[in-house]
Amino acid sequence: MPLAPISNAASMTQPTGRLPRLRAALLMLVVASLLAAPSAFARTFVLDGDLSEWGNADRMDAAPGMGVGGYELYGYHDATAHKYHLAIVAPMAIGPSTTVWINTDNDTSTGYLVWGALVGAEYNVNIAWDGAPHLYSGADGETWQIGPLSHAYSADKQILELELTEGMVGAGTPISLWLDVNNAVFLPSWFGGSGYVVDAVGIPAPPADPNGAITLDGDLSDWTAKDRIDRLPGMGVLGYEVYGRADGQTYYLALRALPPAAPIGAQTTFWLNTDRNRSTGYLVWGIAVGAELNVNVAADGTPHLYSGAAAENWLVGPLPHAYGEGGNVLEIAVSQELVGAGKGSIDVSVDVNNLIFLPADFTGPGHTLYHPVDLPERDLDAPRRVGIVFSQTTQNAFFHDKGYAQLYTAMQHQAMLAGVPTVLLHETDLLDINKIKDLRALVFPYFANVEEGDVATIEDVLIRAVHHYGIGIIAAGNFMTNDPTGAALPGDSYARMKKVLGLTLHGYFGPMDHTLTSLDGHRMLKGYAAGEQLGNYPGGYMLYYKRYDSVAQPLAMANTASSTQPAIWATTAGARSVHFASPSVIGDTDLASRAIAWSVDGDGASLGLLPTRDAAIFIGRCDMDQSQYIDEVTELYPLLMDVIGKWKNELNFVSSYYVNVGNNVKEGETTDWNFSLPIYQQLMEMGNEIGTHSYTHPHYTTDLTASQLQFEFQTSRDVIASKIGVPVVGAAVPGNPESLAVDAALAQWFSYVTADFSGLGAGYHGAMGLLHPDDTMVYLAPNLYFDFTMLSFLQYTPDQSLQTWTSQYDALTKHARGAFVVWPWHDYGPTGYEGAQYQEFVFTGLLEHAAEAGAEFVTAAKAAARVQSFRKAEVRTSAVDDATIIADVQGDAETGAFALSLDLAGTDQRVVASVDGWPAWNDGQVLLGEGTRTYVVRLGRSSAAEAHITKLPMRASLLDAQTVGTELRFTFRGAGDVTIALPASDAVIGGRCGNSMAVVGRSLVISFGADAVHSCAIDFGR
Repeated sequence: MPLAPISNAASMTQPTGRLPRLRAALLMLVVASLLAAPSAFARTFVLDGDLSEWGNADRMDAAPGMGVGGYELYGYHDATAHKYHLAIVAPMAIGPSTTVWINTDNDTSTGYLVWGALVGAEYNVNIAWDGAPHLYSGADGETWQIGPLSHAYSADKQILELELTEGMVGAGTPISLWLDVNNAVFLPSWFGGSGYVVDAVGIPAPPADPNGAITLDGDLSDWTAKDRIDRLPGMGVLGYEVYGRADGQTYYLALRALPPAAPIGAQTTFWLNTDRNRSTGYLVWGIAVGAELNVNVAADGTPHLYSGAAAENWLVGPLPHAYGEGGNVLEIAVSQELVGAGKGSIDVSVDVNNLIFLPADFTGPGHTLYHPVDLPERDLDAPRRVGIVFSQTTQNAFFHDKGYAQLYTAMQHQAMLAGVPTVLLHETDLLDINKIKDLRALVFPYFANVEEGDVATIEDVLIRAVHHYGIGIIAAGNFMTNDPTGAALPGDSYARMKKVLGLTLHGYFGPMDHTLTSLDGHRMLKGYAAGEQLGNYPGGYMLYYKRYDSVAQPLAMANTASSTQPAIWATTAGARSVHFASPSVIGDTDLASRAIAWSVDGDGASLGLLPTRDAAIFIGRCDMDQSQYIDEVTELYPLLMDVIGKWKNELNFVSSYYVNVGNNVKEGETTDWNFSLPIYQQLMEMGNEIGTHSYTHPHYTTDLTASQLQFEFQTSRDVIASKIGVPVVGAAVPGNPESLAVDAALAQWFSYVTADFSGLGAGYHGAMGLLHPDDTMVYLAPNLYFDFTMLSFLQYTPDQSLQTWTSQYDALTKHARGAFVVWPWHDYGPTGYEGAQYQEFVFTGLLEHAAEAGAEFVTAAKAAARVQSFRKAEVRTSAVDDATIIADVQGDAETGAFALSLDLAGTDQRVVASVDGWPAWNDGQVLLGEGTRTYVVRLGRSSAAEAHITKLPMRASLLDAQTVGTELRFTFRGAGDVTIALPASDAVIGGRCGNSMAVVGRSLVISFGADAVHSCAIDFGR
């Protein structure tokens, strides 16, 4: 904090001979007659007790739980006129002792505490005995500030309109309000929660060239919201605004002091840290800023450029400048040549009238004025992608390296659920803005630990990403707070979190039982019921966070026996960002996918890429433990094949089967290929996959030597492949959970691996993806219980086991379309071979439940291929208007099984009405074709009356679809039913294809028996 003001009176004695030459050089470098941007448009409010100029969007009490019956509260912040407009509606006359409590710093622990504990109001508006509202500080009506305020009542006094200027309350940022009407009714009814937020209406759209020229005329209408260099959370000072822009030739600065602040006068100093190193240059008070130059306002009001202390070593002046708003606005131009050749971005700290310091703490960084060289142009045509950041530093400090790797893969699964392809990043990629500037959001599974030498650069890159490019951040727990050893970073260890996310640490609890429950009222939570439980954490710890000078909304609460604290925040501090209280919270629900979708697409209609057309991707993993016991195989496998055949015929179920070879002939542990090979071949003929479960089924793979591991997996792979005649691409790791080192070794030999269970309370239940950015092997963790876990270890009854499986399935898929569900089961399971508790109905019941819910049954190899295809896909979407979205999809052969899924905000009930030139869609999806295509998607209230494919068989790949005249033509690879919506109820159908055709309601269902490439042409014009 400042120790004492520094006298910076300008010395107006300059060396003769230098002035004309420097002034001439300066004037040549500054561009004259610049075009100003259009003036900002602000709404007009008339204080007349009539609400006709107010709209529903102005209602502050509309959120669930915030309203009180019979009352209405409206608010509007006019950022252009610097006024707050309020309107109150009551069912009776609004009279004396009505109080509007105003929290200007959004901190409920500062200011006046209503009833000694709540609100924390810096000001209050209280209605006096004569009905006039006045502004006070302290308790209601305690310390008069100004009044009467501008106001108006309706004739019956049941409506009150009033206005405040920003200067009256020292605010230019969102403020929070609580109301006490007639000292009898309280809005909201509970003062202990969040108040009503009056936010800025925002800056109107900038001119066509947002980096256009600045005109020095004292009018700030040609500055944009992005030019506010004091907008980082915690960097602004109420009542003041600091602007900056550089165009490659000139640095422009603007300062506004909002009334009733005094006009900008002599001894105002702009400190310019041109190398952004606070240890070089002039140190204010001997410790702060490190300014190579300063612009100081002289006694005559003209700004001059100096080096050294304020106004110490005169260089040139007066600088081009202009005042406005009665001296409360000052604009200045400083040429690039005067700042220094090759200088880029600079830091600016301001001392206003030698009284007010911007930022308030000069010992920290100043406001950064970014040079174009540090703000490379964003590729507006870049694919729609999010970056998922792997932090090796954080993994090294994490409780378990495998746990961090699973969390990293879980975020990849969340991105798939969000429909947004990914770029997998290292934390070192954050050192270069060019590597992230074209992304739509950044996901940090956990990023607490950072190399101290990288902190400043990564902080600067992320500030630019969020506040200049609008790239949202999805993060969990502490964010860039600790060094590699776990020690807190020097200074304010939460500085990065404050600036990038607008949040800071509030407290912690534990060990304590707590649950996580959802709130309502945000796009992310569409489909969630208020109070719905998201997680249960017995005896757990949790840090919790609060707003820091930002607009933030809690989305979920952590509930203990003694308190309730926000566990998920959505913030708009520069971009749409979401913060989760801990890695468990971000990894244990599907809300990270919601966070990604909201951060990328906001609140409008959007199309997300999904790796399935169906409700979920169901991956069967059968561990063939008995396959190496030659005497058991002959008894068990005929029984097993009967069950599998029934599942295939009735449910079209396929699975991956992982076999052991066996390496102890003497003990009967080996494979009789004469008996087993025909069974494996029959499984493959049904569309199943054969993988390896190792050579001998070791229970502790982590204890194996490198050569043993190679024998168990590479050798078994090669033996099995040579026998079945097709490559073996996947492995299921047997026994206890393997180490990350084992997974790394397996990556040499397999395109994917499925390993230990990962679910709520035991890892992260969506661990599907690559364990490391440099990996090529897909990791698929089971997220349903193993059969033996329930039936043998936990001793569940068969009925309890089926209920557990179906409940787990529902929890994974309830709010997430396209979720990966990995079901681990054993060859002995559905046959009763291992004991009476292993009954077929438990297994069949789960598959019937998944089929009824619309799951797509696939092998693990197919699922892994889709993961890779999704990562590589490129999607570019653009909204032509509110009802048309163009999507360019660059895919591969797997994309023919994908879909573009429609996501709508709020109460929007529209559907996919049609797709230009592509007759394959249903209400919620566009059914994609293989390869690269452009889809022009039309939204409407119902589907267009034209023939189009609405459903394809599971696992089928659509190769082509088109309408030629009245004929619908399509080609696909697969087997099963194709459903086509009829153009009219009395449509006459010409042509025939497939094994059978039937009209069912308003649809034509065509069945194709063989798993092959099928082409079909149906004429609907006869």
